[in-house]
Amino acid sequence: MALRSVRETCEPRKDVLAGSMSDNQFAAQLDKVVRDADGYEVYGDPDRFFTLTYPTTGLRELISRTFGRLAEVKGAEGEHGVLRAETSFGGGKTHSLMAVYHLARGARPADIANFVDPSLLPDGPVQVAAVVGDALDPISGLVTNGLTTHTVWGEIGAQLGAKAHAVLQASDEARTAPGTETLRKAFGGRKTVVMIDEIAQHLRQVAESGSEEVRRSAAQIPVFLKNLFEVAMGDRNTVVIVSLAGAGDAYAKETARLGAMLDESLGHADRTRGEATSVLARSGFVIEPATDREIAEILKRRLFADIDAAAAREAGEAYRGLYEAVHGAVPLGGGADSPAAYAEAVTASYPFHPELIRVLDKRLSGIPTFHRARGALRLLAEVVAGIWETDDDAAIVNVADIDLARPAVLNRLTVAVERAPFAGVAQVDIAGPDSHCGQVDQTRFHGRPAYATRVARTVFLHSLELKAGVGAGPAEYVLGTLRPGEDPEILDEALREAERVCWHLTYDGTRWRFHTEPNVNKIVEDGKRDIPNTRTTEETKELVRKAFANDSGILAVPFPASPAEVEDTTRLRVAVFDYDHVSVVGRHAGSPPRQVQEIREHATAAGQLRTFLNSVVFVVADAEAVENLKDQVRARLALEALLAEPARMATFASEVQAKVSRMYDDSLLNTRIAITRCYKHVYFPVRDAGSGNLTHRELPAAQKGDAERSAVRTIRNLLANEGKIRDQPISTDWLHDRAWATPAATTTKKVAEWFWRDPGAQILLDATLLTDAIKKGITHDGWVYYDADAGKAYGAGGPMPAIMISDTAQLLAAAEAASRGLLGRAPTVQDVLAVVTTQMIGPTLRAALEQRCRKEPAKAQVADVLAEAFRQSKLVVTSAIPASGVKALGVKEIRERSLDTFHVLTRSEADRLGVVIGDTRRVTRIDPKTGPAGVALTNFRDDLVDKNRPLAMLRLTVQGDSGRGTGDLDLMTMALAQLPKHQITVAVDVTAELPGLDGWVQVHLNGDKMDYQQVSAKLAPLLKAASEVDGSMVVSVDFGEAGVDVDDPALVQVDTVVRKLAPAEVTLDGTLA
Repeated sequence: MALRSVRETCEPRKDVLAGSMSDNQFAAQLDKVVRDADGYEVYGDPDRFFTLTYPTTGLRELISRTFGRLAEVKGAEGEHGVLRAETSFGGGKTHSLMAVYHLARGARPADIANFVDPSLLPDGPVQVAAVVGDALDPISGLVTNGLTTHTVWGEIGAQLGAKAHAVLQASDEARTAPGTETLRKAFGGRKTVVMIDEIAQHLRQVAESGSEEVRRSAAQIPVFLKNLFEVAMGDRNTVVIVSLAGAGDAYAKETARLGAMLDESLGHADRTRGEATSVLARSGFVIEPATDREIAEILKRRLFADIDAAAAREAGEAYRGLYEAVHGAVPLGGGADSPAAYAEAVTASYPFHPELIRVLDKRLSGIPTFHRARGALRLLAEVVAGIWETDDDAAIVNVADIDLARPAVLNRLTVAVERAPFAGVAQVDIAGPDSHCGQVDQTRFHGRPAYATRVARTVFLHSLELKAGVGAGPAEYVLGTLRPGEDPEILDEALREAERVCWHLTYDGTRWRFHTEPNVNKIVEDGKRDIPNTRTTEETKELVRKAFANDSGILAVPFPASPAEVEDTTRLRVAVFDYDHVSVVGRHAGSPPRQVQEIREHATAAGQLRTFLNSVVFVVADAEAVENLKDQVRARLALEALLAEPARMATFASEVQAKVSRMYDDSLLNTRIAITRCYKHVYFPVRDAGSGNLTHRELPAAQKGDAERSAVRTIRNLLANEGKIRDQPISTDWLHDRAWATPAATTTKKVAEWFWRDPGAQILLDATLLTDAIKKGITHDGWVYYDADAGKAYGAGGPMPAIMISDTAQLLAAAEAASRGLLGRAPTVQDVLAVVTTQMIGPTLRAALEQRCRKEPAKAQVADVLAEAFRQSKLVVTSAIPASGVKALGVKEIRERSLDTFHVLTRSEADRLGVVIGDTRRVTRIDPKTGPAGVALTNFRDDLVDKNRPLAMLRLTVQGDSGRGTGDLDLMTMALAQLPKHQITVAVDVTAELPGLDGWVQVHLNGDKMDYQQVSAKLAPLLKAASEVDGSMVVSVDFGEAGVDVDDPALVQVDTVVRKLAPAEVTLDGTLA
């Protein structure tokens, strides 16, 4: 069950909520109670005073021992006539003296039994004198009840009345301590309580006086105290209560701080003060008015009128569960490493967390000017008022709930305790939504608790002491921040994110700390102001261009200003708009901007309509993210400038220098992330006239790993996730119905173009999906593939062609192919071998081949096939009737003589008959085939099929020259990464002339593919920069001694890769196995 808010379970006192608690309500001043009780609210009114006072152990003991002595009871309560109230400043001693003063004056609050056994109190008032050292004036005198005094003893007499003053007047005027009998006479035998507060300050005042007479009187104070104590120890109707700053108190620390300025007289005063302390040590009983454990109760009593006890128990159990869950994984201090016991502490201190009390009492009280109780009350009164004003949902008030955005709270923690420079630190890094931590919470933790601000508050309070060990480690910031249900790791993340932007937060590997001096972030921020806007803009746009580099076959078009800048072709392009030209606001990004629509619809500035509407994707910047992008770039430039100044870097500490270097190393990645988060609006084609045939999607926020890849690839992934990219096999029926120009015939180019024309179609990046579908159509659906350039038609049952995407590659329905007479095909060696079983004459063979190939072959075609079969030692041809001694025709004769005279027989039949066969000159290579990639590959493949032998070596040669540039060289370099894993070597022989320079650069390289790929990245920019290029590149693929057949996957892969890249001209030749 979730804990209830303290606003539901607790009721603050009205003056706390109203903010009407004045400073004098926090500063307990005994002298004001004595002199102006009616005008001193809270402390002057006995009833209200006791209502707001928690009866600590020390307070009860002081009251009991004071009045037990006057009541002459036996035992400890009546034993001592001298009592010493001893704590550090803020420990409650002055408050305790006030309680004794009110009771001595006759006050009897309704809840008196909570403070003292009523039987110890006298029936009426007793005479009481309360002297405060800082109120005394040894020069001008202090007026009390119309009487002027200059000494402690004179002031006691004035407060006790005219008779007592008259007895002590001479001693006061002579500044000489009265003796014991004089003091007894002044007390008149009546029950008397004498309280002396802040005596140490009075000692310093006297010892440092400009009056020699006054300085001499400093030595009388210890004498007076000794005489007064003797009276109190001897007379049971007299009690003396004294407070004296000791070695461990804030006042003594101030004395030490001023030690270098002290002169001989102050040294004398210190010795005198030591004598007074010695007197107290021998004569009194020391009482600690308020213990550490009671501070929470004091705060609760003063600030709250009502606290729900059930809610306190619920909080204890919730935090017990929290600390049991994280104990072991996270170091816990302050007692929380024993969750069961600590749960009781949570319940006892509720609505304050014990860690908050500990920090106020142990950490902040170490600041000399932070009053232990008074300072905590002042601070928490403002904190509580703020929780109620802002409707904070805090279920318990912890260190992290101290709202530094509240001016009064920040003032109490900084200016009021002499830590003014920290006010600026909090304002810029922690206080409010515009602070650096506030920005982290809005971006990294949007819609979640303000983790960065909360944990930073805790670290801030631990940073104020300015001594060794300052700052907060995990034990401190987890205990002071974490709430039930939260993971402590989120605090570590919040601190790391805050460190990236805060100007004063540092981490030393152990503890987090805020400094008043600026950190590296501030140094960089200052440096950013020196970077010109023009330089920032120039660098930002260059980084955007680099981020959107060509990738995965997709072309990037950076910053198009008109339709003509985005080519209208069958290739996917990503148009990235200049943020100064076009940007959108996220909430209005659904409708494409006008400039996007203009390029989508038109291909030229003259208004020519775009043909391939499915070929362009648009990316537009988010107007609200542009400034952050530019700021990241400006920071990178500032870091770059800083590193370029070794003299300035040398002035920084080594850890600062190291962090500057790390920040610079990270800055490029940070800018890439900023680019992806700025350029996040993507518009891609759909068939929807209502939305302008474009739909909008946002790129997901990039993380570090994502940002390292090309932004174009990220967009490709988005399109794939949206189902816009085709990655599944294509149905032949679907393809015929959608993409054929007519039901009877089309071209492969028109089929491929259909995917780029229709905005509702899936984008076809993988051309093999289309070629595979065409092959299935040929095999199973009666399609006929006709290569018009080669004059060859391919249908079911015949060899499968290498599919080309061109105007001359036609797809025909079977009926259309038949009507054109294209269903037949040219004969092959295999066809001849299938027909000739023993021997056959030429005309008969031609007729058989026509029946087999569905088309009458030309005599020359048959002769060519027979010549090749003879070369392969498969068939023999004679011009006479085959018989023993008849000579076989050679290759040249077969091609030159008439088919009608041929006798064709198998090699085995020829050997049986004794036909004389000459040298067949076994073919070892395939002659070069040159042309556009598709044409050269098809011719090479056909020749290899005819040779009917495995291919051992394939060589692909491309050229570069002034006419064609390096385009084919670049494409062949790209192909290397996609070729099969056989032994591949590369030979490059190129000469390049560079603009503006005499001479030329000659590159002659020969080696393994992998080695060349490593070099090519450096070689390519050189060749692109050349004004003239001339040379060639040869890629050799070694298929081994056994070679590969024409349908081997490795050879098919080479064919597919080269066809897809489509160099303008390539030459293929090979060596047969």
